[in-house]
Amino acid sequence: MNWQRWIPAAWRRSPSPPPDEPENLRRGRMGETAAKAHLQAAGLKFITANFRDPRAGRGEIDLIFRDADCLQYFHLQ
Repeated sequence: MNWQRWIPAAWRRSPSPPPDEPENLRRGRMGETAAKAHLQAAGLKFITANFRDPRAGRGEIDLIFRDADCLQYFHLQ
């Protein structure tokens, strides 16, 4: 599968990461950006990203979208 056809050309040329940013964090940020754009193109309304509930302790929800009257949430790995 050619994954590059799903990602706009501008995103494939991402700016250089800070010198101390680990590769896994850079790739995660790029993936989250691509997933957000794909879901918006599919017609979902973006609500928030990287949501953390202080009452729940650890963990986060990466992306939250609204589809009509239903909330959709995504935990990317």
